[in-house]
Amino acid sequence: MHITGGLVALVCSLMAVSSKKGSNFHRKVGRIYAIGMATIGVTAIPMAIISEKMFLFLIALFSSYLVFAGWRFAVNRSGRPSKLDWFAVSVMLLTVLIMSIGAYVISTEGDAMWITLAVFATIATGIGLADVKSHISRRTIGNKRISRHHQYAGRHYCDLNGRTGYQCFN
Repeated sequence: MHITGGLVALVCSLMAVSSKKGSNFHRKVGRIYAIGMATIGVTAIPMAIISEKMFLFLIALFSSYLVFAGWRFAVNRSGRPSKLDWFAVSVMLLTVLIMSIGAYVISTEGDAMWITLAVFATIATGIGLADVKSHISRRTIGNKRISRHHQYAGRHYCDLNGRTGYQCFN
């Protein structure tokens, strides 16, 4: 299921990127992309817990947040955050804290993966704080809203999941 979700998301992301933005087709493949990515997140979290790989668990939370936030920026035309938006960004910032602590602990053990975790923590910090600012200002509408949607829903997919998979399994 995990790999199938990834394949569906990859194909749909290519279709969405190559289609006219805002068209019915773009919206439909975007929804399917979000379902594929949600499948990845929903399956990655228990897989990480079962395998006792905190790194994968944190990356699954990070990636799931990007998909959720990307979807919310696509559909929230008013710019007013819901309680669910605030909850999600709170989980993202908690993930940053755990990533940072984890990076420190791993670094003391001599494992070079601390660098990757620290980089993800840094990126997640920027994203989380930008979203807090966006939620407070309630001004992420129009082109700003669409720009954030593109940044979160699409641009991170290949880089994030490709690099993470490679580093974790090679």
